[in-house]
Amino acid sequence: MAMDVIGKKPDDPLGEHFGANIWSWGALHALIDELCPDLLDEETLELMANNNGAGADDQETCTEMAIRM
Repeated sequence: MAMDVIGKKPDDPLGEHFGANIWSWGALHALIDELCPDLLDEETLELMANNNGAGADDQETCTEMAIRM
C-alpha cells in the first residue's frame, strides 16, 4: 500500500507527486504531528494518517510545514 501526495498547483515538477509506502508514511506523519501541530487542526492531523486526502489547504501552511521539516 502506498500513500500519495499530489500538488494542487505545483510550479515545479518536484511538487507534482510524492509517494511513500505505508512504512515510510508513518514516520512522516509522526514528524508532521511533532513539528506542525499548531498549523493543522487535530482532526486534519488524525485524518492524514488514514490516506483519505486530508491535509493543508493553503500554500502558506504547506510552505511553513516544509520549512519546519
